[in-house]
Amino acid sequence: GGEPLLGAAAGAQQHAPDALLLVSGGHPARSLWRPTDSLRMLEAARDLRERGLIPSGIELWGVANPLTERPERAAVEKAAAGADALVTQPPLSGTAWLRWWDGVQLISSSGSSPSVPPVVGGLALPHSAGALRFWVALCGAGGVEGIDEEVAAFAASASSPAAQREHALALARRALSLYESLGDGLAGIHVMPVTSSGRDIARELLEEGALRRWDSREAESVG
Repeated sequence: GGEPLLGAAAGAQQHAPDALLLVSGGHPARSLWRPTDSLRMLEAARDLRERGLIPSGIELWGVANPLTERPERAAVEKAAAGADALVTQPPLSGTAWLRWWDGVQLISSSGSSPSVPPVVGGLALPHSAGALRFWVALCGAGGVEGIDEEVAAFAASASSPAAQREHALALARRALSLYESLGDGLAGIHVMPVTSSGRDIARELLEEGALRRWDSREAESVG
C-alpha cells in the first residue's frame, strides 16, 4: 500500500528536504519486504504530491539501471510517472552503461514528451571483489558484458592489500572518466561508498582531486 510513502510524506513536511529518492529493491541478502517497482513508487509519490500530502516544492527522484533497463523505461516511462531527475546504478560495465546513455540521448533529441529528466550518475566504491559482487547482485548485472572479467581481475589482486587498493581506485577513476566524457550532459554524480572502506576510497579520490569537477554539482558528502 501507500503507508511507507505516506510516512515519507509526513517526514518531508516536518524536515523540508529538497527531494525524495524513490528506490526499489534492496540488499540482495535480506528477505525483508521491499518495494519492487520503481514506476509504481513514482506514480504513488506524484499522486501524493498532487494531493498536497508531499509539499509541491519537493522533487521526486527516480532510479535507473543502465546495466539491465531499456532506455525507454527511464527516458519515457519514468518521466511520465513523475520523475524530476534520475539517479543511475554505477557503470559496472562501461559499454552497457554508455549504450543506455546513447539511447536516452537519442530519445531526448527526438523531442519526446514528457521531456527526459536530468540524469545523475551513481558512483560505487567497492574495495574488494566481494564488494564488487555485492554491487553486481544488487544491479542484477551478472553476465552483463565485461562484468565477470572485472570481478575475476579484482579477485586476482586479493593476495596483496596494496594491489587490491589500487584496483579499487582504478575502478573508481574509470567510472569518473566515463562520466567526465559526457560533459555537461550529466547533471552530477551520486557517491555511494556504503562501507567504511568505501568512504576511505572516496576521501582518497577527494584528496587527489578526482572529484573536483563535481564539487559544485550533485556529489554526495562522504563525511
